[in-house]
Amino acid sequence: MTNVLVTGGAGFIGSNFVRYAPRMHSEWHVTTLDKLTYCGRLENLQDVMHSPRHTFVKGDIRDAAISVPLVRASEIVVHFAAETHVDRSLQNADEFILTDVIGTFVLLEASRQATGLRRFIQISTDEVYGSGPTGESGETEELRPGNPYSASKAGADRLGHDRRYALDTTKLRTLDWAPRGPFADGLAATVEWYRANPWWWGPIKHQNRAFQAYYQAQYTGRGSV
Repeated sequence: MTNVLVTGGAGFIGSNFVRYAPRMHSEWHVTTLDKLTYCGRLENLQDVMHSPRHTFVKGDIRDAAISVPLVRASEIVVHFAAETHVDRSLQNADEFILTDVIGTFVLLEASRQATGLRRFIQISTDEVYGSGPTGESGETEELRPGNPYSASKAGADRLGHDRRYALDTTKLRTLDWAPRGPFADGLAATVEWYRANPWWWGPIKHQNRAFQAYYQAQYTGRGSV
């Protein structure tokens, strides 16, 4: 059997996938992970709750003790779990950050250690592209979230760097500020200063290592604090 983990599988969209998947893939065993809050209901899964090819686990994706072993035991992860709705995010942005960003981080870190995992599917939202007055947004367009919900989903989506940064300094120059010299010269001088002053950045490097160890222990179940 192929072990498939579906997070948020008791929600409206996730539950439809959980009911659909075993019918289309006779070799799949589906595990649903859901903490059953305002939008997750066991009633949505009544068709599969007693199926030998489905297992339900009540839990929070942020809880590494629950989610990490499930990810490591899976070949496919379909990640639906998220705090949703723009209006709710305007009132309780903290829950959106914790679930949509930190929760996804826990799953992805577990995925790095899951030797049998073949695919991780992140379910996002069209709202990460922002408001479009006309037409439809494509997946290659720039992300422009405009509220805590869409911003947290965008944060859960993106490894990568921007190709270019450029800032208009016109407003800053109205305060009588101006660069002292060419950018390339300033960059070279900055690099040279860091090379000559390890007393300043050395402690930061050690702090970063300690922070990474804490993060791994706190959210992935690896390492120790």
